[in-house]
Amino acid sequence: MTSANPDLAASGGDPARSGAGLRGELSSEQEQELLRARARALARKAAPDADAGQRLEVLEFRLGQEAYAVEASQVVEVCPLRTLRALPGAELLGVTHLRGRVLSVLDVKRVLGVAGDNLTDRNLLVVVAASGLETGLLAHTVQGLRSLERDELGAPLPTLAGTARSYVRGMGREGLVLLDLERLLRETVVDTRGARQP
Repeated sequence: MTSANPDLAASGGDPARSGAGLRGELSSEQEQELLRARARALARKAAPDADAGQRLEVLEFRLGQEAYAVEASQVVEVCPLRTLRALPGAELLGVTHLRGRVLSVLDVKRVLGVAGDNLTDRNLLVVVAASGLETGLLAHTVQGLRSLERDELGAPLPTLAGTARSYVRGMGREGLVLLDLERLLRETVVDTRGARQP
């Protein structure tokens, strides 16, 4: 699959190395955090860390008061959501056009059974790729990159039941929800690969 972000593609798909698809949408404080994350990632590659397997680099974003995270290696880019064609009755929020191709848009809160209308006049898309699929996750703000300790992750909240619970890898501090992106995309996303804007 070809990345929508040429700089990210050139970096081998690692946003901690490129950061190009994120910086245009982040504040200067968030950009500094992104640069610090890049420095940490480069330092770990220069001097392998025995504990590296115990940490996850993630991108944190928010929908209302809810905080979510996905692995940084699965992030393609962050961009504004400019247009949306709704799909009534579907788990997907709808589809959008991004540089000539069709991209599914997923509202994580809807999939997890959290009620509410999450569309605002300043929506963002966190474009992610996993399981051979690419989609955009609806976001209100992007907090930036952070490191999670695997052993700090707790079980999903008991209020999450059934299938929704299976989409969560674990809970971090302050209610951060780490998504199982591969399963989420595999089971909810329409495969739009090859679909182009008319």
